[in-house]
Amino acid sequence: MSLGLITNGEEWMLVYAPQGGTSSTVSWYGNIWIEEKITLRAFRDLLGVERFFGVQEQDTLASLCDRSKNSQQEVTDQLGLQVRKAVEILIQKLAEIDADHQGRMLAQVSMQELYRAACFVMMRLVFLLCAEERGLLLLGEERYDKNYAVSTLQESLRAIADHSGEEILERRHDAWCRLMALFRAVHGGVYHPNFKLPAYGGDLFDPDAFPFLEGRFEGHDEPIAVDNRTVLHLLESLQILRIKVAGGGFEPRRLSFKAIEVEQIGHVYEGLLDHQAVRSSSTVLGLEGTKNKEPEILLDELEALAAQGEEVLVKFLNCSLLD
Repeated sequence: MSLGLITNGEEWMLVYAPQGGTSSTVSWYGNIWIEEKITLRAFRDLLGVERFFGVQEQDTLASLCDRSKNSQQEVTDQLGLQVRKAVEILIQKLAEIDADHQGRMLAQVSMQELYRAACFVMMRLVFLLCAEERGLLLLGEERYDKNYAVSTLQESLRAIADHSGEEILERRHDAWCRLMALFRAVHGGVYHPNFKLPAYGGDLFDPDAFPFLEGRFEGHDEPIAVDNRTVLHLLESLQILRIKVAGGGFEPRRLSFKAIEVEQIGHVYEGLLDHQAVRSSSTVLGLEGTKNKEPEILLDELEALAAQGEEVLVKFLNCSLLD
């Protein structure tokens, strides 16, 4: 049996521990049931005797847990896909900034190093979201929430975008500076009478690992101009999952990083290791295909095929996207 119920009389914990899989738990607190009757109903519906004997096999508690496990794998796969797309967005923005500086920012940076830097930024955000939602940082303190927290930044940026349009976010660059300040704070700590954060160190948050991310390169010593719209898209790729629903559409769902396990973070990181950044000498068009096949093709090649006729182009696209 993979299910167990533990209680001390006040707290009730349901444990799901499938053989060879990751264990998970859900808890209820009896002292709040009088005020929050919906949680009592949830407890009763999930663990009532009829859940074990009065329903079809697919609706038993064990079957529900198995289906939830499969759904969690879908969440992990979708998160990995969105993180990879966010890495592409960040690399494109860094390339634009490099062009604005006549190539000085990335002059000494290889494509492998650039890709690694973008991956580090996304993994830093993943770890910070997990840490904040688990209460390991200072989330909940007003000063931290307003000036440092990753968890609250997406909502504030989205509120501005919904009110005035995303284009307005392209004119400001303070969100990137906020992220850089938080990365430094986590690595080196903050020691102030009104604000203290211990130094966690480590290679992941080392500010000297990729100095160009902070604007430290030849002839430049100030933050780079990554706009707030880009930061919003990076955060939403992590916090808002686009889950496919019946009918072929997508439903946005906010992801709780409190439930993300170490194995899932590892899966996302391993997915990033399967890719690399390559500099192109001409325009490349990215095609949206299946989850595992999204080819990138030179625009010149597509135009040459189109010149041979629509049938030739359509056949090529079908082969590229569906094979």
